[in-house]
Amino acid sequence: MAKIRVLIAEDHEDFARLLRENLSVYPDIEVTGIACDGEQTVSMAEKTRPDVLLLDLMLPGMDGIEALEVLREKGMAPKTIVISAIGNDEAIIRRAMELGAQRFFVKPFEISSLACAISDLF
Repeated sequence: MAKIRVLIAEDHEDFARLLRENLSVYPDIEVTGIACDGEQTVSMAEKTRPDVLLLDLMLPGMDGIEALEVLREKGMAPKTIVISAIGNDEAIIRRAMELGAQRFFVKPFEISSLACAISDLF
């Protein structure tokens, strides 16, 4: 079975690196890159064509919701798992789900739970 290709969109460098390092121990997951803002997320998604996008909603410049909107407009629909500290804003959660987000993880969370959620998408 091919590895699940994952793009991380996270502006906190240390957290993004932690995600990459911890997900790399799972043999069925390959992190294809880390984007630090919304524009870079769209660009890297176009370039790497990930199976899964791990998306923080609070990105500088173009936020996560806007990045999802642009990706959908471009006909790209990677499976999306939102990873965010915004856990109580129902309107934002609802909008992310309308744009195709399948799961929502509120920081902090267990990496093992995230890895299981990634695998469960397939």
